Amino acid sequence: MRKNYQILLCESFYENETFIEKPVCEVGSSTSTFSGQAYNVEFYTKIDGTHQLTFNLPRYYYDEYTGERVKNNLVELIVNKSRLEVTKTNRDGQIKTFYMIVNSRKDKEEKGVFSYEYSCGDAYIEELGKHGYGVVFDDDVEGNGLGG
Repeated sequence: MRKNYQILLCESFYENETFIEKPVCEVGSSTSTFSGQAYNVEFYTKIDGTHQLTFNLPRYYYDEYTGERVKNNLVELIVNKSRLEVTKTNRDGQIKTFYMIVNSRKDKEEKGVFSYEYSCGDAYIEELGKHGYGVVFDDDVEGNGLGG
């Protein structure tokens, strides 16, 4: 993503029979100067209307004040099934928020920088799957969602 975005790691829980999701920390944003933040951030809408988010997090970064190599604690917080809140500004200036689930984390090494590459999908698809529902993206459903 080029500009005007923010990725937050969220924790979710039930309180008094209400589902609550609250931000824990910022993973990356277009305004952050944190050296350990997400980079190579790509957010796109697939042809079936679902959303995909990919990004990298360095395992280590250099502290800009001390110059020391520091372990990036974000990589220990973000694991498979972690929930992320992505806020971005569209071309027309609209601010949109998307909820994503981390689907995979892969080791990556590029130019001597060791990082993790994360791949995320829409949270609503994950939530529907937990409750036994499936989402079918098929041209043959004839508007009723039951299939041809």
